[in-house]
Amino acid sequence: MKLLRSAERAFNAMMTGSELETKETPQHATRKTMASPVAGNITSTVSASNDSQADRSDSDNEVPASQLITSSRSRQTSWDVPRRRERAKIPEQPIAPGQDDARWREVFDRFEHLSKDTWNIQSALQELHKERHEKLTSKSDLLRAQNELEQARLSLETVTKKWKKTASELNNLRSQESRLYQLLDADLDGLVQGLRYEIRNFSFSFQYSAINSPEQFLQPQSDGLENYMVEAMEELHGNHGHRISETMGPALVQSFLWRVLVSEIFEQFRWAPQLQSSITDVYNILHPDRDCHSRQGISTGREAERKFQIWKATTSALILESMECEGEEKCRRRMVKFTSDISALIIDVVKPFALGSDKISDQLELIINMFIGLDEKICRQATRVDWLFPSLQHSAQFNPETMAARGREIPPEPGQHVDMIVAPGLKKRGRHMGEDFESEYLLLKMDVICTPSSKGRGGKGQCGQVDTEVT
Repeated sequence: MKLLRSAERAFNAMMTGSELETKETPQHATRKTMASPVAGNITSTVSASNDSQADRSDSDNEVPASQLITSSRSRQTSWDVPRRRERAKIPEQPIAPGQDDARWREVFDRFEHLSKDTWNIQSALQELHKERHEKLTSKSDLLRAQNELEQARLSLETVTKKWKKTASELNNLRSQESRLYQLLDADLDGLVQGLRYEIRNFSFSFQYSAINSPEQFLQPQSDGLENYMVEAMEELHGNHGHRISETMGPALVQSFLWRVLVSEIFEQFRWAPQLQSSITDVYNILHPDRDCHSRQGISTGREAERKFQIWKATTSALILESMECEGEEKCRRRMVKFTSDISALIIDVVKPFALGSDKISDQLELIINMFIGLDEKICRQATRVDWLFPSLQHSAQFNPETMAARGREIPPEPGQHVDMIVAPGLKKRGRHMGEDFESEYLLLKMDVICTPSSKGRGGKGQCGQVDTEVT
């Protein structure tokens, strides 16, 4: 504070001295011009204590104003002032009361404002550092969260695809449910057992005699139904020669008739005579088990089989609907013609083994119509049904899991030689609505005959004695 006041006094003194120079006498002006400029600088920069001492010395040597100030006329003639060096007194400029406090308040206010601004800036910097630290800390969490989000997105896409596929399959099943025919396994078994009964009755309608095999049945034919009789007799010839006994006749007719039905009617769409040829060609082309498919690289797996069976069932339903629109009378006439034609061919083949019987044509047509109706029901199901009718070109052995021996005496032993398959077995893959195609079910066992041969083949005991009456 003292230093500030001393500086202010020196500044005021300097300003006052400059004003007095304009009022000095010519002698003072002359002296001032002769004075060194350094003196002026020293005088302007002295401290407050030196100024007070200079004031006191000047007052001692001061000349009265009457002697310094004269009339203008006397100034022009002579100087009345003393010739000694005199220094004018610089009056001290007073400091206004409260001026220092106002300046200090102004400076203090500025300092307060700057302090607040500094504190605000520091706070903002701290917040920025904090946010930066939080961002750096959460960066790894963000990356982990992004990875988890990506995995969740991929999982969602996978689940969505599976859901769409399942929904599509469900919609297909719902749309097909009204068309797919539901035939229970018990009902299918009952229909086949009924056919076996009718065919057995038909075989006993003839009067058999022991004869040698006709020449046309000793080797396969180029065409015609005789080939099915050759297949039925091939193992019988190997065991018993060309002689056909009376007891073997009914079994031979049954085996022959079953082979004709399975080969000429099953899955041949005979129940739709107006479309039979066209739909059978398409069926044979699309069937997954055809050899041409494997050569061409077409899928033949379980899924391909399932789709094919669903197509078969749906197409069969559409065909039946179209037949209802066209009229049943036209279809019935075509069915009657087909039944009559194939019945005549069958009778021609079995004539050498029978002495004749009345009404055999009616019985045979009934059997054929029953099998055509069974085939229609099977085609309307989205399942695969196979008749077990293996060829006996290679010796077959008795398998109790898939075969049932004909006869009422000694049961056959596993591995015993099979002479003839009288009636085929039946197996099924999948369910009626097109599901569970990985599973296969045996519905009926094959009906076989095993008899000891004259060469000692056939095992220890008699395997199935042919019935001589209807059971």
